[in-house]
Amino acid sequence: MDALAITPGIPWSVHHRRLAAPRMDAVADGRGVRVRVLRAGLCGTDAEVASGAFGHGPPGDDFLVIGHEHLGEIVEVGPGVDDPALQPGRLVVASNRRPGRSAWDRVGLQDFTADDDTLERGIRGLHGFLVEEYVDDPAFLTPVPDLLAETGVLMEPMSVIEKGLAQVAAVQRRLHIWEPAHAIVVGAGTIGLLAVLALRLRGLSVTCWSRRPAPHRNAALVTAAGARYVSAAETDLPGLVAAEGRADLVVEASGAAELVYPSALALAPNGVLLLTSVTAAARVVPVDLAAWNQAFVLWNRAMVGTVNAARVDFAAAVGTLARAEAELPGWAAGLITHRIPGLDPDAVRDRLRERGDAIKAVVEVGPRGSAAR
Repeated sequence: MDALAITPGIPWSVHHRRLAAPRMDAVADGRGVRVRVLRAGLCGTDAEVASGAFGHGPPGDDFLVIGHEHLGEIVEVGPGVDDPALQPGRLVVASNRRPGRSAWDRVGLQDFTADDDTLERGIRGLHGFLVEEYVDDPAFLTPVPDLLAETGVLMEPMSVIEKGLAQVAAVQRRLHIWEPAHAIVVGAGTIGLLAVLALRLRGLSVTCWSRRPAPHRNAALVTAAGARYVSAAETDLPGLVAAEGRADLVVEASGAAELVYPSALALAPNGVLLLTSVTAAARVVPVDLAAWNQAFVLWNRAMVGTVNAARVDFAAAVGTLARAEAELPGWAAGLITHRIPGLDPDAVRDRLRERGDAIKAVVEVGPRGSAAR
């Protein structure tokens, strides 16, 4: 079968691979599920892996099949699979982080692993989803309704937001009473836009602050979701706070290290800063640590990060995207700005190197089968 892979450590080595078909007995006790990949999403993490910044294949392989966002269709299940939602013709997504050695991994919370050498499909130690088929354990699969046949490829980034908001809710149980009314989302990329969506569906007023002045597609999606878009050309973050007040929740999704500090200072008393970006480690940003410390200690603010997600978060993402389709038809599909037909290594490499104005680029790996419902 066909796949797209990189040679770890060699920049922009995206290439075509012929692989043996996955075996159903790779999962014990007849619990294998064979999935045909329909489409796979590309994101900044894929670009970093393709650039050679990090990433490695399974032991014994000198290549890594890339891709950690996808939507697939079940084509075969083993005799040990009795879940009616995981049967041939049904749509699914698979989580990308897998259990390691830490205590959290042993109880199914591998998204909270303490291992340094995490196992992540398409990133570290496990092959990814830019491949025609894969076989997986039902424990890592989340059913997707046909309603989301076009937008289910957004499930992985949406799950990261759902996990983050669940952690915010867990932190805020300290207050006994927390009724957030206003949120600021910093950044209008895929994660930022999905955060805007999730927060608007929860009834919060939302302002999205980002670099580029409107009009453009990202800004239009923000306003279509019922939120306000403000660009850096209009005001900086402190200016935004001065104009509209502090936020109960700030979601930092810009990827810019220099925006983490002003994002924290935009919080209202008892507020929470949710960090979703993996900022460049080499970037040095001067900050007033005394002011930072005072902001958190004196006003009971909190900060939490989110990365990867558990099956419960994928299930929550299904619910959010399904509700979005009902209340804002076509909104989520508007995030998909570029489609690459087939497993074309040159096209994928070029898109990862020069993302341009793409919000979400997807690779159309293969069509849905005749067994589709």
